[in-house]
Amino acid sequence: MPDKTPKSILSYLRPHRRALGLGVLLLLATNALDKAIPWLLAYAVDALREGRLAAVGEYAIWVIAIAVLSMMVYDYWDDCVKEKHNGASK
Repeated sequence: MPDKTPKSILSYLRPHRRALGLGVLLLLATNALDKAIPWLLAYAVDALREGRLAAVGEYAIWVIAIAVLSMMVYDYWDDCVKEKHNGASK
């Protein structure tokens, strides 16, 4: 008589744990980067109100750097998804 015990969800995810871990890591990275830009902009506005123009420039550089990094993470994730999709269709 075959065993009719249902498998746990973890047994189905086990073969995909590397991709799942990478997905969670990239999700956390993109969320952190997305939240950092408004936070830095708030500091830049405060510095502008106080007349600290050098600080505003520094915040602007950080915003640009984080936006570029965020774009790189999104592009990497997009490439991973496309590679996985193309590999599955072969």
